[in-house]
Amino acid sequence: MDRRWSDRRPVCLRALLHGRGAEGIFAPVLNVGMEGIFVSGGDHYEVGSEVDLSLVFPTEQGDTREYALSCRVVHRQQDGVGLHFCAFHRRLFRELEHLLYAGGDPIERVVPTSHAVR
Repeated sequence: MDRRWSDRRPVCLRALLHGRGAEGIFAPVLNVGMEGIFVSGGDHYEVGSEVDLSLVFPTEQGDTREYALSCRVVHRQQDGVGLHFCAFHRRLFRELEHLLYAGGDPIERVVPTSHAVR
């Protein structure tokens, strides 16, 4: 059963994933919705496990803003994992709203891959 309450849109973001007690990995974000993301790689995480995630978004001033949040692995595929946001704050919700619903192509509004996630 699909529990999504928002659309998923393709994006070109990078994420830093940290499993509990595991080394972090950088992973491309393939799509994002208001309640979760699908990232390439990370397929070694078990369904149900918790993962710490860092995402970077551009600001209107040309800077970037980083968000750290906890996620739960909800499904695995050969090309990556689906992550559900466990909780996040209002600013991230607004960033996602803008990214997904501001019109135009969300891929054109995201951080270039040259920006490193710290």
